[in-house]
Amino acid sequence: MIRSLLRRVAGAAALATAAGLLTAPAFHVEAAPAAAAPRLATALRIAHVHKTGPDGSVDVIRGRLQTRRHGVANRRVVLLARTAEDSAWTKVAARRTSKRGLVRFRVDPEQTTGYRLVFRGTPRLLPARSRAVRVPVRPDVAITADPTSITQGESATVAGTVTLQGALLADAKVKLWAVKVGHPRSARAIDRARTDADGAVSFVVTPRATTRYRLVVARSDASAGAVSGKVKVAVVAPSTDT
Repeated sequence: MIRSLLRRVAGAAALATAAGLLTAPAFHVEAAPAAAAPRLATALRIAHVHKTGPDGSVDVIRGRLQTRRHGVANRRVVLLARTAEDSAWTKVAARRTSKRGLVRFRVDPEQTTGYRLVFRGTPRLLPARSRAVRVPVRPDVAITADPTSITQGESATVAGTVTLQGALLADAKVKLWAVKVGHPRSARAIDRARTDADGAVSFVVTPRATTRYRLVVARSDASAGAVSGKVKVAVVAPSTDT
């Protein structure tokens, strides 16, 4: 009888233990947060290009933002500038990169200026800064032609004025370049002179065919070279009326 009672007590204890295990509250183990992906390294290249556009000399700062040798699109790149008189870099413009990671800024400094590009970075991209490039100051070159249409055998005057930082530039070396319309390989310097005390220069031309002209100012100790815009002198055949 005692053995039977002991068996019943042991069975009840086992059932209670099993029930406790079944009804015990579950413990939830939280997963460790995933480590944030490291930001990708970026590189920012820069170049200075002097071009001749329809209005004359143009200085352009070009840049390319890339990561793993691939261009990074639609990212904001800032252009900074500093002259010899400045103690710090100053923001002058900002643009977003193209599909190939390219960005360009047209600059026209009033004095020789250093430029560099900066990318501030994003949550996935590390910031980057380019090296500095130096853009020299250039004179401004105005050009006119009078008259702008002549009969073959007549002459016209191509004139210009050269200024530097708003002041008339005397004794500047100037070449007159000419190219016949429709014949780009005919481009060449046909005359040269120096500006007078008022920064003025002029050339008498007698083209046999319609011709475009530019003035090219040589580099000097005070400034870099510069090119004017274009003027055209149209040439018409003489009348055959009798």
